[in-house]
Amino acid sequence: MHPHRRLARRLLTLVASLLLALAPEISGGATSAQAAGSVPAFDHVFTILMENHSYNEIVGNSQAPYINSLVSQYGIASNYFAVGHPSLPNYLELTGGSNFGITTDCNPSQCTVNQPNIAADRITPAGKTWKAYEESMPAPCTLSDSGEYAVRHNPFVYYTDIQTTPQCNNDVPYTQLATDLGSTATTPNYAFITPNLIDDMHDGTIAQGDTWLSQNVPTILNSPAFTSQNSVLNIVWDEDDGTQNNQVASIMISKSTTAGYHSTNLYNHYSWLATIESAWGLAPLTSNDGGATAMSDFFVPQTGQTLPGAPTNVTATAGHRQATVTWTPPASNGGCSITQYNVTGSPGGSATVSGTSTSATITGLTPGTSYTFTVSATNCVGTGPASSPSNPVVPTKH
Repeated sequence: MHPHRRLARRLLTLVASLLLALAPEISGGATSAQAAGSVPAFDHVFTILMENHSYNEIVGNSQAPYINSLVSQYGIASNYFAVGHPSLPNYLELTGGSNFGITTDCNPSQCTVNQPNIAADRITPAGKTWKAYEESMPAPCTLSDSGEYAVRHNPFVYYTDIQTTPQCNNDVPYTQLATDLGSTATTPNYAFITPNLIDDMHDGTIAQGDTWLSQNVPTILNSPAFTSQNSVLNIVWDEDDGTQNNQVASIMISKSTTAGYHSTNLYNHYSWLATIESAWGLAPLTSNDGGATAMSDFFVPQTGQTLPGAPTNVTATAGHRQATVTWTPPASNGGCSITQYNVTGSPGGSATVSGTSTSATITGLTPGTSYTFTVSATNCVGTGPASSPSNPVVPTKH
């Protein structure tokens, strides 16, 4: 594309974004910017990335009945924009907080990214798990196109600290997802799902993409990760087809999303990245996601849901440079499942464990120093009050 035309398109996108932010016009559903909740500490975050259709081409389209049923049952960001064109930069922005100067759909051999990303540099160090599920990819971490698999739609293989390390084993063919969804233990905390070129609407029709979603989304929503834990799924389009202003649909599915909610807040791909970071207390990757607003208005506690109570009977036992802390779950879970417990030591030390655990071991403690510990519980609303301190313990050196 000629540079002047590219600049004109970007200016048009910016102006249109500002106009929509000032005077949104959304039809159907409960249109508002409802009071924001806080982003829950989700057990699992799913992203399904579709392709190359504007908001107006999807929402209200009779060729997408399943998608529009999800809009009615859950929520949609009615003022959400992709960041640019073409595909690859948007995928990088969703996972790295920047396009890193990449403005084409180049292959990994032509444009690797030696910069931090959400998977290897935030989620893994936080002790959480991730996988990318790529439909029609012939083998894990495939670095070139193959049939209906487009490597430009697989951002993780562009990052050097994934491509050249064992982390690449987390980049798997889509067929692995059904197996992983069999239990909460095998479902990754962060799942990035890319349909193939037909099913993501890039080469296929809107109807074909809608059919694929109708056949695959229920598997996610009926999995233990959704039925017994607190999870979220965002179905989002990478960009429009270049003829509109890059406004795209972002459909948010969670237990705490009000049915039929249409958010008029101005969001973009960095906002979704910031939402994930907010959920898990992760540091921003760049100033783009660091300055973005998390999409917290989608996560408003439902009637009867409150913070969980404080755990009780907190007891600590000293060990070699460590302590084991046990507790009794709170009398009230606040109306939704406890997703994690947070153990905090004084003068130091901490641990986070699953909502089904009643013990944790805190390592790296200083021998000869007296420690006490408190425990708090987190549910779909947020983190409740801390328990009373445990008995003091003094870790040993040997």
